[in-house]
Amino acid sequence: MGELLEPVYDTRRTLLYLRKLAVWLAYGYPGAAAFRGTMFQTPTTKEVLERAEDYFSGVDNLPLPRFDQSEAFMMGGHG
Repeated sequence: MGELLEPVYDTRRTLLYLRKLAVWLAYGYPGAAAFRGTMFQTPTTKEVLERAEDYFSGVDNLPLPRFDQSEAFMMGGHG
C-alpha cells in the first residue's frame, strides 16, 4: 500500500494516510484502542505496515464487527 501512496504524496502524508486507514479498519475489533495508540506513535511507513499486518493477522479469524446505523463513526475524521 505504501508503494502506491509514496509516488503521489510526501512521506509525512503517506504515513498519516496509512495510519488512518489502519485504525479505521480496526474499529470494532478487540484491542482496537490500544492498536490506534500504537499506530499514531509509529515513526515509519515500514513499521506501520508491519504492525498493521501483525494486528490484523490476530483478528482475521474473528467475525466482522457489526455497526449500528445510528452510531456516529469517527465523524471528526481523526481516526
